Amino acid sequence: MFRLLSRFGPWVLLAAFLFVTGLVLALLGLLLGFDLGDVDAWLEAQGGVLNAVGVLLLRILCGIVLLLCVLALVAPFFWRKDKDADRPGWGCALLAIPVGWFAWVGMTMSY
Repeated sequence: MFRLLSRFGPWVLLAAFLFVTGLVLALLGLLLGFDLGDVDAWLEAQGGVLNAVGVLLLRILCGIVLLLCVLALVAPFFWRKDKDADRPGWGCALLAIPVGWFAWVGMTMSY
């Protein structure tokens, strides 16, 4: 039993947390008098705002990834010395090209 919990411990804790959260929210809904239909209607009304916030956060994240890819791409040219083996090398620079491309597409694509 304890071997199973040590193997799946974080997932069991996450499931327990989600179960308790759902139970508390269901009880709160009963006390305040709303049901899932009301929640669905509210989420539908807020859909445009939630979509805009999500797109903005995605573009910010893609911009950060693109910046990191550019830094990883130029690192072997400017900051790599033979004695600095822990700095980004040519393999990291080659991997940064496709990752940066997808970050660019994610940042500039219209949603």
